Amino acid sequence: MKFILGKNKPWIFIGVISVIPLLIWLFMLPVNNRFSNSFETMTSLGQISALLGFSLMAVNIILTARFHFLDRIFYGLNHVYVKHHLIGSVALILLLFHPLILAVRYLAISTQAAALFLLPNLNSWPQTLGTISLLIMMVLLFFTFYLAWQYHIWKFFHRFLTLAFLIGFFHVAFITSDVSANLFLRSYLLSLGALALIAYGYRLLVEFGQYGKFGYVVSKIRKINSDVLEFSLEPVGQPIKYLPGQFTFLSVEQENFSREEHPFSFVSVPADREIKFTIKALGEHTRLLANLKLGSFIFAEGPYGSFGQPEHSGLPAKKEIWIAGGIGITPFVSLAHDMEKSGRRADLYLSFRSPEEDIYVDDLKDLALKNPGLKVFVHYSRNEGYLTADKVERLSGPLSGLPIHICGPIPLMQSLRKQFIIKGVNNNNIHSEEFDFK
Repeated sequence: MKFILGKNKPWIFIGVISVIPLLIWLFMLPVNNRFSNSFETMTSLGQISALLGFSLMAVNIILTARFHFLDRIFYGLNHVYVKHHLIGSVALILLLFHPLILAVRYLAISTQAAALFLLPNLNSWPQTLGTISLLIMMVLLFFTFYLAWQYHIWKFFHRFLTLAFLIGFFHVAFITSDVSANLFLRSYLLSLGALALIAYGYRLLVEFGQYGKFGYVVSKIRKINSDVLEFSLEPVGQPIKYLPGQFTFLSVEQENFSREEHPFSFVSVPADREIKFTIKALGEHTRLLANLKLGSFIFAEGPYGSFGQPEHSGLPAKKEIWIAGGIGITPFVSLAHDMEKSGRRADLYLSFRSPEEDIYVDDLKDLALKNPGLKVFVHYSRNEGYLTADKVERLSGPLSGLPIHICGPIPLMQSLRKQFIIKGVNNNNIHSEEFDFK
C-alpha cells in the first residue's frame, strides 16, 4: 500500500495544490445560490474553469523549473515532463473555456452582447488583460500544436505561454470577482502565481546564466559504429555527482553549435573521474554532436531521474528484468558496471535490429561472465521479429512481482508495457525512461 500511494504522489501533489482554491470558493456562498438560475450557473462554471485552469497552469510552470525535489516526488524528471504535457493541455482548455462560458450568460440578451463580452473592454483594463492573455494562448496553441516546427523554434514560441500567464496573473490580481472579495482566495492564487513566475525566472537563470551547472571538456571521442559515438568528458572544477541510471542535460559551448540542452544518460559509473555518454545520430541535434571536437566545452546540468534506483527494484532480494532497445542501452551500461557494488541481480535483454547496429554487447557479456547475478540475452529484430513479453517470460521464468525496467524507442516501451500487463504484471512494477533521444 505504501508503494502504491508513493506512485500516486505526483497526482496527489498536483491535485491538492489545484483544488484548494476551488474548495475556498465553494465555502464562500451556499452552493444553491451559485446554481440558482442559468445566469448564476454559467457564472459559477466560468469561475470554476478559471480557478482550476490558473492553478494548473501555475503548477505546470513550476514543473518546468527542474527542481530536484520534483524529480524525487515524480520518480524521475522524465515523468515530470510527461505530466507537464497533460496538465498543460488541460489547463489551457479550462482557461480558454473560462471567457466562453461567461459569454454564454449574455446570449439571453443577444449574440452581440455575448460577442462584445469577449472583446477588449476599454472601460475595464483588468478584463482587457484577460482578453489579451486569451488571444496569446490561442495563437500559441496554433503555433505549437498544429505547425511542425523544429524543436528550437517550437521552444521559442512555447516560452510566450509564460507571458500569457503573466498577463493573466495581473488579470486575476485586479479583476472584480470572488477572488477580490475573499482575502484567503486572493492570497492563495497570487502566491501560487508568484511562485510560478519565480520558478520560471530560476529556470532562465540556470539556462542562460549557467547557474548550478558543471563544466566539462571533451577529453576522448570513440567511434563505436557508423552512427554511434562515445564521448568522455573531463571535469573543469567540481564534478557532477550522480547515480547509475541517471541522466544529465548537456549543452555545448562551441562556435557555430546550438546551445540547446538535451538529456543523455551516463554510461560511466560514479567512481570514474570522467563521465561518458553514448550518442546515436537520430535527430538534428544528435547528428550535430558528431562535430564535437577534443577540448570542446560542455555544461552538464543535473543529475536527474530515478531510473533503476533501489526504491523501484525491491532490493536486495528480487531479480530484475532490464530491457534495452537500441541506444536505450545507455543507462543499463552504468547500472551493469555498478552491479558488483550494489549486489543486484538482473536479466538484461538487448534488442537491436541487426548485429551491425549493436553496441556494448561484448562488454556486457564479459561483465556477465564475472558476475553471476547478471544474465545477458541479445535479440535481433530483423531476423527474430520484435522482442516480446512471451520471450522474456520463456527465458526468465515467471514475471509476477519482478521489477521491469525498459528503455528504448517509445513504441517499443509502450508495446512491451501492454504485453506485460496482459500477462498479469502490475503496472507499478514496470518502469520506463520516456525521453525521446533526439
